[in-house]
Amino acid sequence: MKKSQKSNIAYILTALVIMVLAIFTLSDAVKHKNGKAVTPETSQIIVSTVESADESTESKTSTDVSTESAVVSSKETTKETTKETTKETTKETTKETTKETTKETTKETTKKTTKETTKETTKETTKETTKETTPESKTEPDKDKDNESVTPDDKTSPESKETQSTPETEKKTEPTKKDSTGSKVAYLTFDDGPSDNTLKILDILDKYNVKATFFVIYHAKSDSLYKEIVNRGHTIALHSYTHNYKTIYISEAGFFDDLSKLESYVKKVTGQSPKIIRFPGGSSNKVSRKYCTGIMSKLTKSVESKGYAYFDWNVDSGDASGSNVAKSKIISNVKNGVGTKKNVVILMHDTKSKKTTVEALPEVIEFLKGKGYSFKALTTSSPKCHHKVNN
Repeated sequence: MKKSQKSNIAYILTALVIMVLAIFTLSDAVKHKNGKAVTPETSQIIVSTVESADESTESKTSTDVSTESAVVSSKETTKETTKETTKETTKETTKETTKETTKETTKETTKKTTKETTKETTKETTKETTKETTPESKTEPDKDKDNESVTPDDKTSPESKETQSTPETEKKTEPTKKDSTGSKVAYLTFDDGPSDNTLKILDILDKYNVKATFFVIYHAKSDSLYKEIVNRGHTIALHSYTHNYKTIYISEAGFFDDLSKLESYVKKVTGQSPKIIRFPGGSSNKVSRKYCTGIMSKLTKSVESKGYAYFDWNVDSGDASGSNVAKSKIISNVKNGVGTKKNVVILMHDTKSKKTTVEALPEVIEFLKGKGYSFKALTTSSPKCHHKVNN
């Protein structure tokens, strides 16, 4: 109730009391006139009436003030309670929302990361698998020259006449089957020995605990060297008894006569009868065309039918291009030839004039070890390494 309204009620009550008082006063005057006086009880009643009116007014006013105060207090309390409740609710809601959002974000991020990782792993695995199952790139071995007759101790070794490059006699290497272990393997091969350098080569191989393959030809008074190759755990293989193109490529019979002669000699000296061979000039040579068209196509099939395994090469050291090819050039040729190949069959030579080959050998081995290659000697079950036959 407003203050002005309270005041009006008080005035009205006061006015009523005054009127009552006036009436009693008038009545008393009349009675006095008639001989009756106002008694003390009557005066007391009037006074009590006035006091009661005042108390009633004050009580009512006090009640109204208390009521309003209570309303205001209740309003303030409600406001504060609502504010605090809203604050707490907002805080809890925000906390819960943040927790859920973080959980969902973490879950989504984990899911995405897992998906990406799986995708990347699958991609890498597919790439590696494809790489494992795709044949090695074809290499281009050095080319044959048309000088077919050589002797073991020529200043330019026999293989130099087989493998020197010319624009029109390009060779291609057929895919080399991967080693069954899945690791990178290097097969060091030495043609045309034994020679004065054989023991030096063997000592270097021993130092690095490396095994290799020696494709030998016939050398008189060298029995001890053939034996030493075998005794040190290397593979002794057949190249040619004469290394004379005209003799060995005139016919299939001519080739096998030469091969049989060398095999018998090696067996006599070492006790072993090798079944691993390398054609002079490689299976891709074109010099053989001068003596018998199609001879290499026939020989590559017939040697296998007779139980032999033939091996060409997919890395050429280039040491056959001259008597003393620079050591740095030999190393560079090997590095460039190896590239990213899984299995490498490296062509080198073991002749008296190949001193730089001996000098380069330690660095060649160290390079291959650094690239993660292990070393093996060839066997009949080793991965094939064949050139494309051109005759």
